[in-house]
Amino acid sequence: KFFGRASSRLEATSYFGKFYAAGQVKLRTDLSTRVPIYIEPTFTLHRWDWFSGFATFFDEVKPSYIVMRELWAGANAGMALGNKGLLRLDAKYAQTTDEYYQTADFSNHDTADATDFYHATTGLLLERNSLNRKQHPNAGERFAAEVRYVGGDERTVPGSTIAERRPTAAHHEWFVAKVTLDKYFLPRGHFKFGMLAEGVYSTQDYFQNYNASIIRSPAFQPTPESRTYFLDNFRAPQYVAGGIRSIIAVARNKFDLRLEGYVFQPYKAIKRSNTDEAEAGTAISDRSYLASASLIWQSPLGPLWINTSYIDGLAKPWVFSATFGYVIFAQKAQE
Repeated sequence: KFFGRASSRLEATSYFGKFYAAGQVKLRTDLSTRVPIYIEPTFTLHRWDWFSGFATFFDEVKPSYIVMRELWAGANAGMALGNKGLLRLDAKYAQTTDEYYQTADFSNHDTADATDFYHATTGLLLERNSLNRKQHPNAGERFAAEVRYVGGDERTVPGSTIAERRPTAAHHEWFVAKVTLDKYFLPRGHFKFGMLAEGVYSTQDYFQNYNASIIRSPAFQPTPESRTYFLDNFRAPQYVAGGIRSIIAVARNKFDLRLEGYVFQPYKAIKRSNTDEAEAGTAISDRSYLASASLIWQSPLGPLWINTSYIDGLAKPWVFSATFGYVIFAQKAQE
C-alpha cells in the first residue's frame, strides 16, 4: 500500500487449476474526497475448461467440450452508500475466445469450433450487502441492481466436425438489466430461513450457432456447486428464478445443515435447431429445477462442506462433492 493524499493499493492475483485459471492485476486508489470514492484500473486474463471427463492411463483422452477464455482491461470507479452500500461504474474492453463442439461425437483428432468476440462494455451497479459470510451465509441480505451495455464484433470459425468450414462474422449490441435479492430471516436461534429471487432482461441477439449463443447468455447459478457446471438449461437472455433455503445452525453457528430448492423460468429458452443454430422456444414452456443439501463446517481456515445436489440437465442429475475452501472467480468483463 502507498499512502499520500490518496491511499493506493497494488494487487496481483493468480488462480491455478484444471477447471479454472486466471491472472489479475489491479491498482486501487481511494481518493480523499468528502464522499469516499475509489478508482481501480484492472487487467484480467482467465480461462474456464469445462472438460468432458477424466481418463485412466490407458484410455484415449478426449479434448475438452467447452473452453472459455477472456482477456479484458478497464477500470472500476465506485462510491460508498453508507456502511453497506456501493454505487459502481465500470468501463472495459474485452476479447473472449470460446472453443466448443457442436456434437458429442468427437475425438481427440477433431478441432473445435472457435468464436471470438471483441467488445466494449460499460455498466452501473447499485448494491447493498449485509450478508454475514462470503459463501454459505445464514444471516443478512444482499440487494443488487445492474444495467449494462455490450457492443462488439463476433467471428466464428467452424471446426472439423462441421461440413462447411466457412468463417462467419456479425456485429452485436445489447442492453441487460439484472436484479437480485438474497435475504435471510430469523437471524437468532438454531433454525434459519432464506430466500433468493433473481430476474434478468436482455436484448441480446443470437450468435452464429447454438453453443456460441448459450455461452454468452446470462446464467443462473444459485449455489457454489452450480457454478462449477456448464448448464445449458440454466442460461437465457430473459428469465426469472428463485428459491428457498432452510438452515439448521448449531455449535455457535459453526455447523450448518443447509437445504435449498430453486426453479429457473426462462421467458423463451434457447433451443438447438437441426442445423445447430439457436432459436427461441415457446414462451414460458420450459423450466428447470435445482435442489441441494449440504453439511458445512466453518473451520478457522475456511468452509469445509459435503454436498448432494439434484441438477436438471445433467446426464446424471444427482451429484456428490466434498469441498474445502471457496468457489471464487476473478471479475468478468460483463460484471
